[in-house]
Amino acid sequence: MPDRHHYPEVSDQFLSALEDFPITGPQGVQRYQSVDSRQALQDPVGRPVMHLSGLKHATGEAMFCDDIPMVDRELFMVLVTSTRAHAKIISIDWSEALELPGVVDVVTAEDIPGTNGTEEDKLMAVDEVLCVGHIVCAVVAETDVQAKSAAEKIKITYKDLEPVIFTISDAIKHNSFLCPEKKLEQGNVEEAFEKVDQIVEGEVHVGGQEHFYMETQRVLVIPKTEDKELDIYVSTQDPAHVQKTVSSTLNIPINRITCHVKRVGGGFGGKVGRPAVFGAIAAVGAIKTGRPVRLVLDREDDMLITGGRHPLFGKYKVGFMNNGRIKALDIECFLNGGCMLDDSELVTEFLILKLENAYKIRNLRFRGRACMTHLPSNTAFRGFGFPQGTLITESCITAVAAKCGLPPEKIREKNMYKTVDKTIYKQAFSPETLIRCWKECLDKSSFHSRRMQVEEFNQKNYWKKKGMAIVPMKFSVGFAATSYHQAAALVHIYTDGSVLVTHGGNELGQGIHTKMLQVASRELKIPMSSVHICETSTAMVPNTIATAASIGSDVNGRAVQVP
Repeated sequence: MPDRHHYPEVSDQFLSALEDFPITGPQGVQRYQSVDSRQALQDPVGRPVMHLSGLKHATGEAMFCDDIPMVDRELFMVLVTSTRAHAKIISIDWSEALELPGVVDVVTAEDIPGTNGTEEDKLMAVDEVLCVGHIVCAVVAETDVQAKSAAEKIKITYKDLEPVIFTISDAIKHNSFLCPEKKLEQGNVEEAFEKVDQIVEGEVHVGGQEHFYMETQRVLVIPKTEDKELDIYVSTQDPAHVQKTVSSTLNIPINRITCHVKRVGGGFGGKVGRPAVFGAIAAVGAIKTGRPVRLVLDREDDMLITGGRHPLFGKYKVGFMNNGRIKALDIECFLNGGCMLDDSELVTEFLILKLENAYKIRNLRFRGRACMTHLPSNTAFRGFGFPQGTLITESCITAVAAKCGLPPEKIREKNMYKTVDKTIYKQAFSPETLIRCWKECLDKSSFHSRRMQVEEFNQKNYWKKKGMAIVPMKFSVGFAATSYHQAAALVHIYTDGSVLVTHGGNELGQGIHTKMLQVASRELKIPMSSVHICETSTAMVPNTIATAASIGSDVNGRAVQVP
């Protein structure tokens, strides 16, 4: 506390404004479950094992996509993007660009021998651009510097179009949506609202978020000398999707295309769908020139072209009793999907299914729509709509707590699932683990005593306040489609006793390869040092699912385990 003698006229309540909060250095603690004492010492499953590439990451020796040395006759590609949010393309003049030293060619949608993406999500603009950052064409040159210089010389003439829609409110005003409304209803909401003690209404705005993976989008496409075969080295969470997209773009069979993924420098959902776009465009350039093509996005271009987490606007109406029991909840959500569909319909659906969070409310009505705006298409992001939706639900809880004069955790506890019941999406759910975790977190965090300390601090300090909260979460992992819950693995056992494992998961930094080695070590009863994983390859394990939805280790681990 500052010296009272210097500020005799200032009360203690206001003196905290002059005091800094204590700053402590960051620290972390890792806790591991004990393995069964009967487990064999060489069995690594359940034991703390360092990330397989941990030392390589620390020393910079880990090889990522763009660390692959230049191959013979390799070209560099740079994308040319729209500078208008909504406009018709009148003409594209690349004559000046082609005159520059080292420039080999320009790639446009007209060079695509197969399909230019889908109707909802085209790879390259044809007649109209729908956002700043919309890919119009690409330049290939001998060096990246030459390609960038040439890209700046390409002149695109536009005719601006109306309307130009950026915000959710603009989209609602213009009735601009990417897909039909998603709706989920349970009980009788209107009747329940008539029987409650209080009703509160509110709005919630949630901004977007950039994936900001450490490694930007990048791909290297190498055409082979016969049978239209391609080797594609790509930073992606879903090499099979890249493979299929390149196949349809080039109009060649999938079996001619092999995608390789050594490791990925972060993804968080941003490398599920978008890498297929860049892989397909680079492949068109490689086929047109007959030479390998490398495409590496600068951070600025990556953030300009790719979307992120969906911004959200939500409206809620909650009816409750004076004791905090919620009887009715009505939520309407609008997501900013950007200019193309991408994953917006799935994100909207997932959000609606998860809006109840960990609470059993008998009368619910949830509605959601994905807005079409003239911004880069937003896409999959960690949580897939759950973080935005849960913020609305928890805002309702906070509003109810304020009206009832009760701590928010009491409202949460009162409305949580208590017995085995069906969720709003008709799945049987046992809250045993939820309740145990809730009580354990309260106990281990000394929550109630710390809350009393916070309240005491806030009463004594006018300008500075402290706060703390505990929030339950019910989040199911996996995909909506059962067919996506599959995996395969290939285990080679060599005559010297060494083993090579290939599986369908992708190493994003989460340590999936390390886990697969642990599984293989247990099943084959050999040391982890005798097992090796080289890369993920569509030639070794076909038809893989994306490494996403928190199930990559489960499904691929089972594939490695099963003989």
